[in-house]
Amino acid sequence: MDEKQIVKFEKIPLAVYFVVGSAVIWLALAVLSPFIKTTGTFIGVFSIILLLASSLGIIELFSEHKNGYKKDVVKNWAIFFYFAGFIVTGILLHMFSKKLPDQTITYKRPFTWKRWYKFNKQRIPLFLSIISVVLFTGLLDFDIPELRFNFKSHFDAITNLYSNNNKSMATFMIFLLNITSIVQSFNTVTFGQKKNPFSVYLITLLMVIELVAFSLYLYAFLVEPSLSPTYQMTNSAKLSIGIFSAGILFGLASTFFAWKYVDWKYVKIEE
Repeated sequence: MDEKQIVKFEKIPLAVYFVVGSAVIWLALAVLSPFIKTTGTFIGVFSIILLLASSLGIIELFSEHKNGYKKDVVKNWAIFFYFAGFIVTGILLHMFSKKLPDQTITYKRPFTWKRWYKFNKQRIPLFLSIISVVLFTGLLDFDIPELRFNFKSHFDAITNLYSNNNKSMATFMIFLLNITSIVQSFNTVTFGQKKNPFSVYLITLLMVIELVAFSLYLYAFLVEPSLSPTYQMTNSAKLSIGIFSAGILFGLASTFFAWKYVDWKYVKIEE
């Protein structure tokens, strides 16, 4: 089957409407974020970023509708919405993508990890970067009074710092780590499709930014005792540093596999 084969649809699929709904939810969160205490600024920033990403999805999916949907486009946006937390949207897009023809049709073979690795090794950076971004963005402080359960990590650690300069720097580094990890995950999607050297260079650049941001975040806690002799590193600070360290390790592993499987002979083919 031709790789460019597509299926036409007379009606816009339900999943596309859910994409629009997701963008509306992010817009609402961005508008309401000033009224949310403590983490309102971060919620607003992330809402705006994901609103822009959702809007790109709307534009691409509606533009695809003119000529029929390509399977890889729908699958890529399904991955994004799964990752972003809109599970229903991701499931609908995933179900929608299954109705589209595969780019190649072959007889079914028994599943083996060796065969899976052979055909999916270029996507390993994507899988690792998703784990990394979940660690960076998914373990922020939260409190559930009804269950008497709370989780203290990054913001609690920053609150316990005495130096305002260190507080500001550490807060900005959290923001920078979250942003770069999100952008990194989208870049690894592109690499998984094409394995082009430019994606590897961009992955490496973003990884360097993450390393610098993490180093400065760690520095804020290490230098604090010299500025405030009474300061002692809290459990939340240790947990926060541990979470970011794990995220950095997965990011480094993602970068390593990107360099390992890059196609140095890649030539862009105009469609």
